[in-house]
Amino acid sequence: MKDAGNCVVDNEGLVWVNEVKGCKIWRFDSLGKPVLTLGDGSMGFQSRAADFGEARFSWIYDIRRGPDGNIYVLDSRNFAVRLIDLKRRVVNTIAGNRKAGYEGDGGDALNATFGGNPAARFDGPISLSLDEEGNILVGDRQNHVVRMIHKKSGTIGTIAGNYNSVKGISNDPEEKDPLKLNLPEISSMDYYNGQLFVPTDLSPETGDLAVLRKASTY
Repeated sequence: MKDAGNCVVDNEGLVWVNEVKGCKIWRFDSLGKPVLTLGDGSMGFQSRAADFGEARFSWIYDIRRGPDGNIYVLDSRNFAVRLIDLKRRVVNTIAGNRKAGYEGDGGDALNATFGGNPAARFDGPISLSLDEEGNILVGDRQNHVVRMIHKKSGTIGTIAGNYNSVKGISNDPEEKDPLKLNLPEISSMDYYNGQLFVPTDLSPETGDLAVLRKASTY
């Protein structure tokens, strides 16, 4: 594999692994035998639903299992979030339009853009998580924010951080406004028990861990 990224176990006990640079997703049985491969190693993208045989990706940074049992993919250099629908055997695009930027908040997630920086080691959004309701949380690294795709409405919005974040400035532990958090380079996030844990690199030597507590509504 070219840079294995993350792995998740599905409802059948099979293991899914994403290749970052290899642009592939593998499904293995309990003995480690590959039973499914998505992508052929070449970079590509489909905005429409693509069957398993034709689906293509570009630098997959993260993969997660949703509460619905489906597999969610952060197709980072396509600036998109993809959904592997196991029942229909298709890959759907649910956020992003393959363009870099910081647009779309308040509207359809399919029209949103995510941050990019071709000069960065990790171009595009870097981390993905889901809450128990199926809302999708994206660490939009180059825009220095956490964005959420609402499961019910399909809309996207920024829930933490701000575009003007600056490296080297630590956050005030007493800060209560998530939009005032300084998140210059978000690392891998994780959601657990009503809280989103957001590590961020302030500089090569230091970092913060922001903990966002879920309210009754976002």
